[in-house]
Amino acid sequence: TPNGKLDRRALPAPDLQALAARGYEAPQGELEEQLAALWAEVLQLPRVGRHDNFFELGGHSLLAVRVLSRLSQHDGASLELTQLFDAPTVAQFAQALLEAQERQREEARLVLPALQAEPSRGASAPLTHAQQRLWFLTRLPGVSQAYHIHLALKLQGALNVEALRSALQQLIDRHEALRTGFIQEEGQPLQRIAARAVLPWREAEIAADALIEAVQAEVQQPFDLQQPPLLRAALLHEPQQPGDDASQVLVLTLHHLVADGWSIDVLWQELQAQYSAAVAQPPRRAELAPLPLQYGDYAVWQRRWMQGEALSAQAQYWLQTLGDAPQRLELPTDRPRPAEQSLQGARVALHLDEALSAQLKAYSQRHGVTLFMLLLGAWGVLLSRWSGQAEVVIGTPVANRSRRELEGLIGLFVNTLALRLPQVGELPAHRWLQQLREHVLQAQRHQDLPFEQVVELLKPERSLAFTPLFQVMFAWQGTVAESWQLPGLRLQGLGTPHAIAKFDLTLELMEAQGCIVGHLEYASALFDQRTIERRVRNLEQLLRAWVAPAQDATAVAALPLLSPQEQAQLQQWRQEAQQPLVGPEDVLARVQARAQETPSAIALEQGDQQLSYAQLLAQTQALG
Repeated sequence: TPNGKLDRRALPAPDLQALAARGYEAPQGELEEQLAALWAEVLQLPRVGRHDNFFELGGHSLLAVRVLSRLSQHDGASLELTQLFDAPTVAQFAQALLEAQERQREEARLVLPALQAEPSRGASAPLTHAQQRLWFLTRLPGVSQAYHIHLALKLQGALNVEALRSALQQLIDRHEALRTGFIQEEGQPLQRIAARAVLPWREAEIAADALIEAVQAEVQQPFDLQQPPLLRAALLHEPQQPGDDASQVLVLTLHHLVADGWSIDVLWQELQAQYSAAVAQPPRRAELAPLPLQYGDYAVWQRRWMQGEALSAQAQYWLQTLGDAPQRLELPTDRPRPAEQSLQGARVALHLDEALSAQLKAYSQRHGVTLFMLLLGAWGVLLSRWSGQAEVVIGTPVANRSRRELEGLIGLFVNTLALRLPQVGELPAHRWLQQLREHVLQAQRHQDLPFEQVVELLKPERSLAFTPLFQVMFAWQGTVAESWQLPGLRLQGLGTPHAIAKFDLTLELMEAQGCIVGHLEYASALFDQRTIERRVRNLEQLLRAWVAPAQDATAVAALPLLSPQEQAQLQQWRQEAQQPLVGPEDVLARVQARAQETPSAIALEQGDQQLSYAQLLAQTQALG
């Protein structure tokens, strides 16, 4: 997408043909009707039957969390994510909900304090745990700009500039997070919320061939973190040719301290509503529901809750799970690891064709797991095989908006889970995947504890050379959203080169138009592009083998990473390596033969320099 993330807005609607063939049966009773209506709302479907499977309808872990949060808000019901996996139809889940309500009446169950507005906090608030860790990182030289989030869109047509500027200002007025600066009092960082903050706005004429560089320069311009808003806008006008529509590029840049990926969706939906209302005839006010609370209220609530029994229960799980886990993933690198982590990076694209993507979806549904779990598992197995370590720990982001009051807020809510995968060994892939499923569900059940608190509890080795607990990430972008739209305009995302890597490796995937696509981001201080391209091919081959019926009984540690063609080539090299050594005359004869058969084939390669067999023979003959 224009903000450097995968375009989750391009996700297709789920294919409901198989479900239609099975037949629709209406929900029975008030509870089933309420659940069916809730599922239809969250999944954006016209109706849901009592025997329809949440995950077959297009549901995934993020949407499941949203279902559970709305149930909790509506009637106080508290269910775990595992229960929706175990009871994935409306009828089954309704029964599970009734049983859970009965258990909760009988048990004295720990309940989190209510999340509500805090009028007494005034214009200051503590930093959340995520903000505090990021704030400390931004104090390191050259780090703060790595945590800029940007959105770059080409707008073609008659743009109402004042309406756009006003809509952005109204966003700042509405969301305290966008009016927040970060100060220190007695050595401690604080959020300071301004009553009013004016949008920094810049317009400029930019030649078409300088556009990308101009966008990059705009995004990398540093923020003064003490001075809100930590959102700015630039409108870059392209030269207009006679007869062409006006074309301009809108660049919005925010600091991660006040926003996350979910926040970009909120920002765009509200910007769209505000702009559309302003350009309507006659102009009108946008109908946005009042915000029940602000980010500062969440910060106070989090600090209040992160103590006592609730903290102890969550902390105990992570201590037991990660206490003896490997803290380093020792991947073979192309260059020695620098003493201080470099944030320079690049990306290699990944695209799984429609047939393989359909096989992966069918396999995951057949074995009761999500696509996230299957892809995470394959990524973990590849890392295990690459590193030679039987166990790996992979980080993954979670939205951390399990309460409905948080869904419409802009702010830094995202949390990170350190997932310890099962040992990669002799279990068949489908059985190993069941173990992984339980690991993931247990981690998601304990996702409320901020990652920063987990790090403090475990006290891992600290180094400027690598990140604590894990060095590799996996992100599955599964949130469905509308496409970019503004009335009277044609919008197109403007991609810019990506040159940042916060971890050694980050695999980011999504589903778009029936295919699983994404990229593998890598630290260029450690890896060459060619190495990463090879690992992307390995991952695709591993996934093909995983879902192949012929490999059903194969140990997960033995699934092939090479295609049949690559395996044949490897076998040929092994056979050639076993041949007796030859003299200079034999070598020359072989070069002459290859030069006649395939003169343009590469014979020698060093760095960026290559010699074909024809060139090698010519240079050899020139030496006499």
